[in-house]
Amino acid sequence: MNIRIFSLALSVLIMSPIAEPIAPIEPTLIIEDNGALDSITVEEYVARVVAHEVPYTYDEEALKAQAVAARTYLYYCLENNSHPHESRADVCTDITHCCGYITEAELTERYGKAYAKDALKASRAAALSTEGEVLTYNGAPLLAVWHASSGGYTENSGDVWLSQLPYLKAVPTPENPPVYSASFTLDEVAKILRTNGYIYNKSTALRITRTKSGRCHELTIGNIRLTGSKARSIFSLRSTDFTARISNGRLYFYTRGYGHGVGMSQNGAEVMAKGGKDYREILTHYYSGSKIQAIEKAGEFG
Repeated sequence: MNIRIFSLALSVLIMSPIAEPIAPIEPTLIIEDNGALDSITVEEYVARVVAHEVPYTYDEEALKAQAVAARTYLYYCLENNSHPHESRADVCTDITHCCGYITEAELTERYGKAYAKDALKASRAAALSTEGEVLTYNGAPLLAVWHASSGGYTENSGDVWLSQLPYLKAVPTPENPPVYSASFTLDEVAKILRTNGYIYNKSTALRITRTKSGRCHELTIGNIRLTGSKARSIFSLRSTDFTARISNGRLYFYTRGYGHGVGMSQNGAEVMAKGGKDYREILTHYYSGSKIQAIEKAGEFG
């Protein structure tokens, strides 16, 4: 990773008030897109992440919250070298490796020219109006993950991944997403489990234990015990916030929310914004104990 921008831990400035940057130089990134390398400014990169992640019709404050979260995630990954590239790129356009990212051409292809123009206008405005702002914990950029929606509570990071981070705690989220259902015959269940290395005895015994937020901690089907995250993955469920039952030879799932449930809920951010909360209130709600700080633009990536 090629970074000549600054030491984030030493050059953050308390946001209230945000100091004017001295001799500003627009930070740039090296981005890899299908093997080709190019340069892009940090704020344009953030705008394209926002355009990919949320509809431009979302409230302005929700878009700003997404912009700060995206910028924070970027700086966290760069500081911790958590998504290294074989090339000299800082970031890439592969959603499975870095973040969701979309170009104007891709927006146009998917939604039409008018949508693409409006989406980039709104996402660029969100990026520029929060320019240089990041979420920090103990003076360093935090792991600002997000997800689409939750059913009443977000999730503790330790109940999804290996470590519990102090700022990624389960918190209430003011949304009531619809319930989605999925069902499988027991033969289909056995096949899915076998594909993933499990031999299912086709017992109809079913048990779910739950995390403190109410999501599935473990799902036991007959002789097979799965973590909630594993069950979500192999059965392609929208989230771990599900109930389940076996009836008439079928396994039924009823799921609320979409995504891993950790960090900011994008739909919850929209609900909070519509209720009068600004992006600072939204972000500090979802990232416990965090601060919003501004980074002085004193250098560049390159």
